[in-house]
Amino acid sequence: MAQFVSDRMEAHPFLVLPENRFAFTAIERLAGSAGGEGRLGGAREARLVFLCGPAGCGKSHLARYLLRRARSGHAPLSAKSVTAAEFAAELAEASVAGSVPKFQAQYRELDLLVCEDLGGIAGRRESLDQLATLVDTILRGGGRVLLTSRVPPRELADAPPRLVSRCRGGVLAAVQPPELDSRRKLLAQFASFGQTPLGGAAIERLAAAPATPRDLLAALGQLEARARIERVPLDEQLISRHLDGDGEPPAATLADVARAVARHFRVGLARLRNETRERELLVPRRCAMYLARELTGRPLEAIARYFGRRTHSTVVHACQEFLRSMVDDPSLRNDVADVRAALGACGAWRRKPR
Repeated sequence: MAQFVSDRMEAHPFLVLPENRFAFTAIERLAGSAGGEGRLGGAREARLVFLCGPAGCGKSHLARYLLRRARSGHAPLSAKSVTAAEFAAELAEASVAGSVPKFQAQYRELDLLVCEDLGGIAGRRESLDQLATLVDTILRGGGRVLLTSRVPPRELADAPPRLVSRCRGGVLAAVQPPELDSRRKLLAQFASFGQTPLGGAAIERLAAAPATPRDLLAALGQLEARARIERVPLDEQLISRHLDGDGEPPAATLADVARAVARHFRVGLARLRNETRERELLVPRRCAMYLARELTGRPLEAIARYFGRRTHSTVVHACQEFLRSMVDDPSLRNDVADVRAALGACGAWRRKPR
């Protein structure tokens, strides 16, 4: 997943912590905050950053932060963000259509390329070769590149030596899971941003277990839903019951989510799942894929097939777009809360979002 974001993390301000401070500094410099020459500034700075670390630790959040910085200047920059799997799918389609030169051209003139989750194409030598060529071209033209992966460059299967060399010649920044004090700060920020009443004792109880930022945000969302369903305060007692699995419902199925969303938005279930692109189905379908990704634990490929999509990248895109819409539209957040409540969607604390 080039880690959706889930990706609700994207809606929150980035919190600089000891575990991500070096990575954040690297991103700031890549965005040109140091000034100087070059299309993104800072000519003396390395123009390639490679972020590595476990899923859910904030690599995608940093990537979104970089894109916002790059596009917020007086002269918006040419930037493109893709997952490695999306890049490979675009290349495959271009190969079939005989339009590889056109595919290459759309990347060559970029000021900034963000390519996430290189592990998604580990072992796919043709895609990695093409990516290496385009990275070289962008850097020679004065552009910048951000790559992310769960593993460092040398551990990518079948990665071309020139790509590994390029990555090692840039800035290699690891993003680590948060320690206890950082987990406290993350929970306090998530609760404050979402206007969730969460006392110090509740934060201590929830922060005690090792978890990534994504896990913490998911747990808080699950607890909010459970507190709403049971009409009880979100306190230490509820958290203890939740962590102990007391009354925990089974994971929702894809069919459960689809039926709940169709009922809430008053659309037909068959229409929600088919391949048509009716405008009135855009929001309900994105909502369904978003919640399916969050609540079912099913692979992206399975979610894509269930909703009549061709590739898992369409699910990632739909979830990203739905998340962006929720940030600006409180009614959508209410829709999601209502569907979660209808599903009894407290979920499992230990179930990690894909």
